[in-house]
Amino acid sequence: MSLQLFYQDPFDSIERQLLKFVNSDNDFKKIAHQNSFGTKLDVYETDKETVIHAELPGFKKEDITIDASEEHHSLTLKGTKKRSETFDENQLRYSECSFGSFSRTIRLPPGSNFEKVSAKFDNGILEMSIPKDSAKVTRQITIA
Repeated sequence: MSLQLFYQDPFDSIERQLLKFVNSDNDFKKIAHQNSFGTKLDVYETDKETVIHAELPGFKKEDITIDASEEHHSLTLKGTKKRSETFDENQLRYSECSFGSFSRTIRLPPGSNFEKVSAKFDNGILEMSIPKDSAKVTRQITIA
């Protein structure tokens, strides 16, 4: 009777699956390409407001929309950037310029006043200001 080796390296299977996934022509490459275009954000909070700065170089004010959802405590920023040059696709040799659509949702803290959200756009920077409603701020209750 011969002794058989039943041990199998658990990482071998994971590595094979990962290589299969990365090397396949599945939707992952499309998703990665779509998510590479978007906007970078800075979000900071003070006692009175939440401020969001979004980098949107090459966008026009008319191509940006902001939807406020009090129900979900969020702002959704959407935009579409069109290719500025008009040329035949056969003429294109190399392109790093991004264009297309994006959507980005930012969760806001409870107590945000969605009635008084303001936004301004200057030199490719969108600044959104969301005041806090002092009536909805959490407070500590003293136990009697």
